[in-house]
Parts: sequence; structure tokens; C-alpha cells
Amino acid sequence: MTSTIAVQGQRRWTAGTVGWVVGGAVAVSSLAWVDAVFLPLVLLGPVLAGVVVGLRHGARLPLAATWFLAGLAMLASDWVVNDEDRAFHLALAFVMAGLASGAHRLTMLVVPAGLSRSTRDVPAGDGSSRAVSPGDASRRGRAPR
Repeated sequence: MTSTIAVQGQRRWTAGTVGWVVGGAVAVSSLAWVDAVFLPLVLLGPVLAGVVVGLRHGARLPLAATWFLAGLAMLASDWVVNDEDRAFHLALAFVMAGLASGAHRLTMLVVPAGLSRSTRDVPAGDGSSRAVSPGDASRRGRAPR
């Protein structure tokens, strides 16, 4: 299954990417109204999302845009309902986007670019440099051909 989230180096956003960004921002800003999850959501959420998108080698800009837009949605909804905390939510939008972007960047630095999902589950072999194919994982215990 192919993800609609933009990959590194993609210059144009598809309708799917915009949908993921807006949908994610709406979900996050809606959950922010629950007091019990607010702090973990705004502090751990961007970091965890940055790590996950970084592990999948996804693009950083849609990730940061999602969290920034979520902060702006929190600003707008709190402004309408409570008429307060405008500066806090504006600063929070930048902080969340920065946390997500920073976690993504660190993950991309730590995880090698050649690591893909098809080779993660392959057990360590005898150290030989033969090419690994997706079918090798199903032949555990068999001698290489």
C-alpha cells in the first residue's frame, strides 16, 4: 500500500497530502480541548510523529505544517470560545512545528537512507555481502542458493 504523504524531495503536494495535513491538524486541535491529554499531545505528539515520519523517510514540510496548522486551529477555536490565550497558542504552533521538524531531522540523521521496510525483518546472516531480496526472509534456515 502506498502512502499519500509526500516523500523527501517531492516538490508538489497532492490533494492526498493536503488532506492528511488538514485532517491531522483538525484531529490534533480537537483533542487539545481534552485537558487530560493536552500536555502530552502538544509535547510528545510532535516528537513521536516526527520520529515515525522520519523512519518512513517521509517529508518534513507536511509534518511541520500539520502541527503548525493544529496550533493555529487551537488559536482560532480558543479565541472564539474563550477569547484568551492567543499569544500562547501562536507560540505553541511554532513550538510544535519545531519539535516535529527536529525529531524528523534527528531520525533522518540516525537511520541510514538505504534502510527500507523490506530489509528490516531479514535476520543477520553470516556477514557475506550478497544481495538481500524480500524472498530471503521466508527461507530462514536454508542454505543460500
